[in-house]
Amino acid sequence: YLVLLAAFRLGAVAVVPDPAALIRHIRGAARRVPPACLVGRSSAHCLRLALPALWGVRLAVRTDGWAPFSRSLGALIGRGNKAPVAPVADDHPALITFTSGSTGTPKAIVRSHGFLARQQQVIARHTMPQPGSTALVTLPMFVLANLAAGVASVLPPGGAARPAAIDPRHLHRQIAENGVRQLLVSPVVASRLAAAGPLPHCVDELMTGGGPLYPDVLRALAEGNKARIIAAYGSSEAEPIAVLDVDTVTGEDWQAMARGDGLLAGRPVPEAAIALLPHDAIGSHPHQEQTVGAAPPAALVDRPGEIVVSGEHVLDSYLDGYGDPGAKLRHGGTVWHRTGDAGRLDGTGRLWLLGRCNSRLAAAHGTIYPFSVEVRAREALGGRSAAWAPIAGTPALAVETTRAGDLARVKDALSDIPGIRIFGVEHIPVDRRHNSKVDVAALHRLLPRH
Repeated sequence: YLVLLAAFRLGAVAVVPDPAALIRHIRGAARRVPPACLVGRSSAHCLRLALPALWGVRLAVRTDGWAPFSRSLGALIGRGNKAPVAPVADDHPALITFTSGSTGTPKAIVRSHGFLARQQQVIARHTMPQPGSTALVTLPMFVLANLAAGVASVLPPGGAARPAAIDPRHLHRQIAENGVRQLLVSPVVASRLAAAGPLPHCVDELMTGGGPLYPDVLRALAEGNKARIIAAYGSSEAEPIAVLDVDTVTGEDWQAMARGDGLLAGRPVPEAAIALLPHDAIGSHPHQEQTVGAAPPAALVDRPGEIVVSGEHVLDSYLDGYGDPGAKLRHGGTVWHRTGDAGRLDGTGRLWLLGRCNSRLAAAHGTIYPFSVEVRAREALGGRSAAWAPIAGTPALAVETTRAGDLARVKDALSDIPGIRIFGVEHIPVDRRHNSKVDVAALHRLLPRH
């Protein structure tokens, strides 16, 4: 973060590969945005020597240890040379990050100085940081938001790279020792915290996002904690899109989620315009543009479609337009971002998530959506993980259990889906970034062995 803020001050463009990225992603990032300077740990400088895409680096700065042909960050800081703030325009690029690439080649997300400022304003309105307070953060972008808002951030060791490996007992100690009032964590960390018991009393709010929030996790967080529980729905290109305060979830809502009606994501934020693109109209403009904050037209209530979003804090293009044709729609002078997520709006304008559009399955009795199946399986298993993974048009589900009794309970819970196959696995593979989203490609490679 020190280096990142220094780059912003200088007007340099900071390119940040995913800390959990594979080498091929780093190679691809360096080819698309050839770096003049490389700042990183000594192990990163070993990559510099091994990857031809990094051979053009003119200044190599190491943050620890030793590496050949590099300079120490500490020695450079010791010079005390304070450069003036560069007079850059709002549209000048500040930060380039990359999508996870879980559905294809990673796309480069370019955030300008103006875009970062607008995104910060929206995040601040909906995370409600209190200047002078302390937050524990495992979602890297929110540290930037906290720095801008005057909020101190507590960072768990290794939290950004391996959130699923974080020991919740250590988190509880860190929270208590630092008087943490707010938690900004990924769903897998939220789940581990819920399983570890009540949060320390100093915590006023827990906000989680970056992956699906299943009702069993939200219930466990809400029970026995005085902290306000917030679930945010968004993406790297549009953050946030909708926010859910768990205190507003009614008994009817819990029942609807348990029976497979989708995951409640809450109300779209006022800064985002939401529309639903019918599944049979892919490539056309958004269907019946929705005015956020008002109840949707009767024609849109409970009608599933792909969620598309626009707004000042929504990225309107990727670097060099690569990835735009499949992810961006232009209609009436407005750029809409296609999330790839299926959803629906209820009669009060709240958004419900149904899962990835490309994972839905047409069946004789209607379309089957991933979250409908996964939630029902988790309810039958008391919260164990489940992943919808149809194979060649055949309904299939993987669950993290190999016990015959557990598999039988899931089969009974999903008896209305003819021909569904239930696979018991030791572990469902997940994404490398948040450890919260199912790695569908890896799961399909795993299932034939079962």
